[in-house]
Amino acid sequence: RNAREWSEIGRVSAKGAGVSQQSYSFTDSEPHEGMNFYRLKMVDSDGSFEYSVIQSLSFERSVETTVFPNPVAGILHIKASDWENVSRVDILNASGQTVYQSQKVPFQQVNVANLPGGIYMVKILRKNGMQTIRKIVVDR
Repeated sequence: RNAREWSEIGRVSAKGAGVSQQSYSFTDSEPHEGMNFYRLKMVDSDGSFEYSVIQSLSFERSVETTVFPNPVAGILHIKASDWENVSRVDILNASGQTVYQSQKVPFQQVNVANLPGGIYMVKILRKNGMQTIRKIVVDR
């Protein structure tokens, strides 16, 4: 995870000796969330070895985000599997104007009873800069 301490996550056997180019692949079945660092340790038949250049990949865990009920007339409920990472909730009208913006600590329920009927976008912003947008209908 830090490009200083390494652990083996798998092995791929050689396809044989020779001068022809060979292709290999390996899938990390349990990457850490965030930045992951990878390198290959290529071992020759005499036991000598060499390391490849370090490569990095970033993985984000998949997050589930739902808003309900939809259509909504009163209280809109927002569920996110990573709610602790949600930094703000905005509701925008069909013209793109923000009609609701949460406090610094957003609530998982929003009272939309004072909004005119119509189509709105609920924008859920996360601390890492990612955002999720869900469309809702306010019913009158």
